[in-house]
Amino acid sequence: RIKSTQKFCGSFEKNDCRKDLSMNKFLMKLMLLIIAGIIYLITGRNRRQKEKIPDGMDILCDPPEQRYLVYAMGIFVFLGVMVISVLYIRAGAPKEARMMWGLCVVMAVGILAVTIFSGNMMAKMCVYFNSELLYVERPFQETRVFKWYEIQKIEGKYGSTIHLYHLDGTKILTVYAKMVNYKHFCEVLQNR
Repeated sequence: RIKSTQKFCGSFEKNDCRKDLSMNKFLMKLMLLIIAGIIYLITGRNRRQKEKIPDGMDILCDPPEQRYLVYAMGIFVFLGVMVISVLYIRAGAPKEARMMWGLCVVMAVGILAVTIFSGNMMAKMCVYFNSELLYVERPFQETRVFKWYEIQKIEGKYGSTIHLYHLDGTKILTVYAKMVNYKHFCEVLQNR
């Protein structure tokens, strides 16, 4: 057992080598735990969003791929910094660079948190609709409920972008062709 740790650690002392190995194991377990948590947050958000759709209504929202791209950016930054951290620790973790390394890790965790938060806010921006009602949900705002006859003006072109305006002239919603259930929403809008 000692020979294998000496082979791995090279000229390190036995105690330093054991600390290095236990730190590597700890970092690997921490990275796996964080990755599992991120995957749960990403996939769990879709299930929660589907469960939240009221009975008899459909959802109009941005495609989930956009959120996945935001999540992926944070994950790649975080994993890149973690790989560099493992290499840094295995290289002996020079004392002169520890402050900068700590700053990099904190920034990576911050970027990861911001991208997860941003993706979840993107998921909150959605519209539930049927042939009678329109529920508009936005982050940090109460759900606004409109009846179709309250829509005074429709601007834009079907097939690209549509703007809906309330009776008092305020914009209610902008709908893009790339959104999930866009065609069905347009059918309901035309038949109102």
